[in-house]
Amino acid sequence: VSADGKAVNHAAKDYWNTRRPYEASPEVKALIEAHTNPAYPSGHTSGSLVWAEVLAQLFPAQAEALRRRAAEIAEHRVIAGMH
Repeated sequence: VSADGKAVNHAAKDYWNTRRPYEASPEVKALIEAHTNPAYPSGHTSGSLVWAEVLAQLFPAQAEALRRRAAEIAEHRVIAGMH
């Protein structure tokens, strides 16, 4: 799952080739170590969403909590200035 998800994410990053927010605007400051690869789509966000869906299939009673946590991870990437 991880390898396939990363392969799809890297292909999409290469296709869209978007700049990080802190590269596009001096008003945005990265709160973590700056990255040099394209911003979109977020690897952390994509990975967490993929794993949330896989785990939701295995543990349906936890599906909503897993999806909420994946959404929080996506939001954190924006707050950190990465996306």
